[in-house]
Amino acid sequence: MKKGADRRRSPRREVNKTAELIVCPASSRTAPIKVNIRDISATGVGVIHSEPLPLGQKYVVREPSIIPRSQPCLYTVVRADRVGDGKFSIGLHASHLMGLEVGEKTGRAKTAAMARLLILAMLTGGLIAVAWNFI
Repeated sequence: MKKGADRRRSPRREVNKTAELIVCPASSRTAPIKVNIRDISATGVGVIHSEPLPLGQKYVVREPSIIPRSQPCLYTVVRADRVGDGKFSIGLHASHLMGLEVGEKTGRAKTAAMARLLILAMLTGGLIAVAWNFI
């Protein structure tokens, strides 16, 4: 069984930045949690914090200089391990893109789906026109 870095699905980039986590869903009394980001990848973020975060809890990560707008910013806590200095190493896995419904297509998949729909509409329109000529 693979362990540690060998299990990672995408390359990680080490960083040392302070960021804020906003619990999701948030309320008017929600206060940001300050954390230190230690690494980031296309599939997640590794942070260090003074307390563990609840597994399964979702957070929005706010740190615009390292998390671009094109990357998902909603993350789910998948691990919270105590490290030697009394802090916790927390793994956050990227959740669905915010603002998109489950199953909604993005990027190339959306373009391909729209092209198929356009072709289907043209074929259907052509068939209706041919059928109309025979009536």
